[in-house]
Amino acid sequence: MITFADLQKDGEVYFSREHDGSWTIHPRLGFEQEFDRFVASLQDMTVRDFALFPRLDENKLYDCAEIIPA
Repeated sequence: MITFADLQKDGEVYFSREHDGSWTIHPRLGFEQEFDRFVASLQDMTVRDFALFPRLDENKLYDCAEIIPA
């Protein structure tokens, strides 16, 4: 199982805290392609302790994802 704490250890992801208590993750500069694959792999995981709501940019790549820890 991947946990929210595991995500916070990843150096290629930038976290921002939202007013509603959720988090938004963004790729670090230069890691856009890796971030797209990373978010796609998170979506495939059925066992995780957070909800994931990714957003696509105009090029159909994941440019951020909202995460709500359980």
